[in-house]
Amino acid sequence: MLRRNWSSRDVKDWAGYFKTSVCFVDPLPAGLPYIRGYSLLDMMGRLSYTEIAFLCIKGRIPSKAEAKVFDTVLSTFIDIALYRCGIAAARYNVSGNPQMSTGVATAILGIGKYTVDCAPAGEFIIEKRKEWKASGLPLEAFARKLADLHVANHWFVPGLGGGERHLDVKKYPGKDPRTGKLWEIVKEEGLIGEHVQLMQAIHKTFAVGSERSHLNINVTGGIGPVLADMGFTPPEMTGVSIMYMIPGTIAHIVEEMQQNERIRVVPEFLSEYDKTKRNLEEDLKKRR
Repeated sequence: MLRRNWSSRDVKDWAGYFKTSVCFVDPLPAGLPYIRGYSLLDMMGRLSYTEIAFLCIKGRIPSKAEAKVFDTVLSTFIDIALYRCGIAAARYNVSGNPQMSTGVATAILGIGKYTVDCAPAGEFIIEKRKEWKASGLPLEAFARKLADLHVANHWFVPGLGGGERHLDVKKYPGKDPRTGKLWEIVKEEGLIGEHVQLMQAIHKTFAVGSERSHLNINVTGGIGPVLADMGFTPPEMTGVSIMYMIPGTIAHIVEEMQQNERIRVVPEFLSEYDKTKRNLEEDLKKRR
């Protein structure tokens, strides 16, 4: 790492302080932005938002198949009503501070290990694919060994389960219907890769027996391997997770502001308070 003289005001000492290949602005003729080297004006109207977003994140124009799959990913988890904890938090927040930016920021902070973010499943499957390749085992044998290890240690498998809260798992056994639709399109476009194949094999071997038969491949467990097969890293996957939940978030925040239910509270009947009263005078006398 280059060591700098932080007290220097010499421009030469600060050369290369920020380095980026994402975008530059050509000062002539009118300060036009170039995204990954391509003129934004040239792309407008010729490439979709999905294609330009893919280019911006990955540094290359997607193939037509990748563009269709990525577009499908962005619509797969666009909203899920108040089942998304970040939306409930955002609406509470906006009821007291009716600002779009406040609501969006609150909803984004609700993305994480157990909800919305496809990165945990993506990171898991990327790591396990490396282990599979290093093991030399056939896919099914590796999946069985991995499943047995997780069951024996009661380890959580990112991407499995959770959908039973709002889905009829008897009607949709095996995987969330959104995962099924996404993977169907991925297959049609010829983009089923080893990460998706491994997730399928892990689920097949893991969800065996009455105790785990309800575990489906939830929607983030479906998206993560698909993005991994297209070369996305876990941090990029989290960014994509933010992208696909923004439209629904905007709609909820606008609706909350229009309803004007000021300062929402948690209703008393939904809460359980410890109402034990204590005697301050007696406790102060006992204090040393």
